[in-house]
Amino acid sequence: MQVRFNYTPIFLALVLLLTASTAQSANTPSALRSINPRQSPTDSYSCSVVGQCEVCTDLEKKTQPYCKEFGNKQRISCQYNKDVSDISEPLPMFRGCPRVQWVERARYYQFVVINVIISLLAVGVFSWRHRKLAGEQYRKMAQRIGISV
Repeated sequence: MQVRFNYTPIFLALVLLLTASTAQSANTPSALRSINPRQSPTDSYSCSVVGQCEVCTDLEKKTQPYCKEFGNKQRISCQYNKDVSDISEPLPMFRGCPRVQWVERARYYQFVVINVIISLLAVGVFSWRHRKLAGEQYRKMAQRIGISV
């Protein structure tokens, strides 16, 4: 009699645990913290974050300084700290940001799906090989005893 252990519940529990922990870490206060108002080098204006991080267009990546570092932009709202009559520089509307939430989520799910596929293939090969070796051992044992298989 052969005892078989089913790894499927353990695998599913592990995937659910990892998915839940990642979703929880995305909602932590550090991930949702607001950006403090930023002072420019001349202290003539201060800015605060207004929108979500978005992917820059190809043209913006080539022409705009805020898109060159990360390839992403985030809308900001800026106000002058002083009288605007003597200031000639325009207020910025965007700033660079490191990660776009929907792109990172898509990459994460792509990673999970690829790992699940690889895991299923590995379990399939393992099961096939295990059955093949068990069959060979059974035939050898039957041959020793003299039973026809």
